[in-house]
Amino acid sequence: MEYKITGTSTLLREDKSRKIDWSYLYIMHDAFGRVMARLMHGAEKYDKLNFRNCQDFTTYKESAMRHVMQAFNNETDEDHLAAAVVNLLIVMDGERMENLRNLRRKEMEEFRKQLKKCFEDNNGKIR
Repeated sequence: MEYKITGTSTLLREDKSRKIDWSYLYIMHDAFGRVMARLMHGAEKYDKLNFRNCQDFTTYKESAMRHVMQAFNNETDEDHLAAAVVNLLIVMDGERMENLRNLRRKEMEEFRKQLKKCFEDNNGKIR
């Protein structure tokens, strides 16, 4: 399922469109602020976007579960719910990046095939 946010604040899903209710950003600003604070903490501690170097997101999935359990056990040593959300966002970003890499790989394979065919059709000469 493909979701796209356009400049007109429209959410497109397949061929149907509907408006996004942006008021959630205002209603839940504290929750989003907690998640952003946790993201910034991770960027300072581990380096900005370092999670993009990850090949296996199992660690982030396990971390999300661990933080959820710590939150349900009322542990307050850190913001465990925000940490869980950040870990899940990283997993979602990883899925998106993997899809983009696969798409680029397919595009490059197709380009190579076309280039090879063009080269063969011209008897090894590039025009």
